[in-house]
Amino acid sequence: MLQIAFNAMPQHETIFSENLQDSKHALEDDSDIGLIVLDDYLPYGLGSDLLQQLTHDGNTTKVIVTSANTDTDFIAIGADEFISKPYRVNHLKQLVDKYSQDINT
Repeated sequence: MLQIAFNAMPQHETIFSENLQDSKHALEDDSDIGLIVLDDYLPYGLGSDLLQQLTHDGNTTKVIVTSANTDTDFIAIGADEFISKPYRVNHLKQLVDKYSQDINT
């Protein structure tokens, strides 16, 4: 779903990760990432674990979490926004555009 959404937003450079490990490597390899759109349920782990690690490490990159899991308070563990699945692509696009403007100003 996220790849489909970002295909509709060609103005944003995107890096896609297939699983939790790839996500960690992408963040280690590219310090210029300005926004993370993170699903909670990833192969080989939880996005919420990655979010907690980022928060613990003092990473200030903006994070939008998407998940069907409404039991976790993603904002409390460091997310800037939470979108419950299923979500409308237009809503995600609005948030990405909002945070992209903040990053570019």
